[in-house]
Amino acid sequence: MAKRFLAQPRITQLWPGPVLCATTTEGAYLTDDDGVVHAGHGHTYVGDLNNQHAELAEALAQTLSQAGLTATAVDDIRQRLWQKLAVNATINPLVALNGVRNGELRGEAYAGRVVTVVKEVAAIMRAEGIAPPEGEQGEKSWLALVWKVVENTASNKASMLQDIEALRPTERGAIMAPLVESAQRHGLTSKELQALDAEIAELEAAYGH
Repeated sequence: MAKRFLAQPRITQLWPGPVLCATTTEGAYLTDDDGVVHAGHGHTYVGDLNNQHAELAEALAQTLSQAGLTATAVDDIRQRLWQKLAVNATINPLVALNGVRNGELRGEAYAGRVVTVVKEVAAIMRAEGIAPPEGEQGEKSWLALVWKVVENTASNKASMLQDIEALRPTERGAIMAPLVESAQRHGLTSKELQALDAEIAELEAAYGH
């Protein structure tokens, strides 16, 4: 795993009790100080990195599902976390930079850059041994996954866009840095990912001006 993508392993090592990790494609955004809009239905996967707490993961998944958030306990949560990172690195920076909802990425103005980012991400995922959740390894499968999430969360305002609008530091370090670092380790290009990261950093730097 990339150096900055180690929050889950660190917590697992330091906390004496069970540690569950989860990744979700549910979409939501805040309105004012006390409102939340559920803007896109998705799926939540729950598990632990060492596959030692399957019963607890199953119980949490059932609780979430009963509450209306479809969830599944899995034994490959590390794979799922990388898969979510791949999607986030494609969607979040682009919507944040352009001030658009997720679904607008399907438009002609943005779709080309989505494809360019996915090409880099797919190569990094292959080097890390991470396969897309559906279909064979390859650009087409990763692109299909990204478009599926875009479609399912079309009206959602991504977290990075919410941060930009609220003049808060973004999560670019947690999303972009692991992929860029992985690309460097494997001798792969990450020109587009680095460009997106730099553009987000420039927006953040301009907050006080």
